[in-house]
Amino acid sequence: MASPQGSASTVAPRDSERLVRREILGLDRASAGRVEDFLLGGGHNFAVDRTVARQILQVHPDLRAIAIQGRAFLLRAVRLLAADGISQFLVLGSSLPLVGSVHEMATRTTRGVRVVYVEAEPVALTFTATAVSGVSGVGVIAEAPDQPVVALDTAVRAQMLDIAHPVAVVMAGLAPVLPGEPIAQQVCADLRKRLSRGSCLVVAHAVASGDRLRTAQTAEICQRAGIPLVLRSPATTAAMLAGFELMAPGFVSVNRWHPDDEGELAPPVPFLGCIAVKR
Repeated sequence: MASPQGSASTVAPRDSERLVRREILGLDRASAGRVEDFLLGGGHNFAVDRTVARQILQVHPDLRAIAIQGRAFLLRAVRLLAADGISQFLVLGSSLPLVGSVHEMATRTTRGVRVVYVEAEPVALTFTATAVSGVSGVGVIAEAPDQPVVALDTAVRAQMLDIAHPVAVVMAGLAPVLPGEPIAQQVCADLRKRLSRGSCLVVAHAVASGDRLRTAQTAEICQRAGIPLVLRSPATTAAMLAGFELMAPGFVSVNRWHPDDEGELAPPVPFLGCIAVKR
């Protein structure tokens, strides 16, 4: 299997740079990844993204703290998996791996790591490729994140991943945008068939909170901005992950999933996470 040496591997459309230039020059649409980047304190976002983020924060002032807790969950999950011997990661809907990245956490924990970021949006694709340029073992592919089997096959053909060995598929930014339960269930079922034993899915997404008005207002803002938002309950997520085994403590509030501070449990947040393993 070929190994990128000294630079990140990138599989992207030939006209991606032209698309990015056009997107930046006429940017009038927010991106979920750049909105998250702003909430996390990053600098790779535009005025349109900040406007949407601030509108959401007006009705959901806890969102910044929840976003930070969600990213912390992701990094804890990657650290745990790397410590358990997982050295391959396919990051779907990576958006901007600039504020707490999968590859940084994984390489900090173990050696010989391979990380492939999957992006389709031109701006995020360029930012992601720039962020990992020069990082050995880290690649970027231009595929639709909501077509994970296609992305996986692209990474395998490019010899960026080896599915004969376990792969962690990071869906922390994807599960909220998979439309409808039948599609989400089929996506996970297809991944399970394709992956080897010991592989896993890292899943995290928002759930409807008790404040229905605030939830509806947040969904409306996202819809107006063209940002997909699908809220799933623990029950629908369990159905989506049928056939996988949930690692303890299961599908729980992200700040209660293997917290660094094992003392008193923090109040749960409406953002849940889990690792689902193929046995």
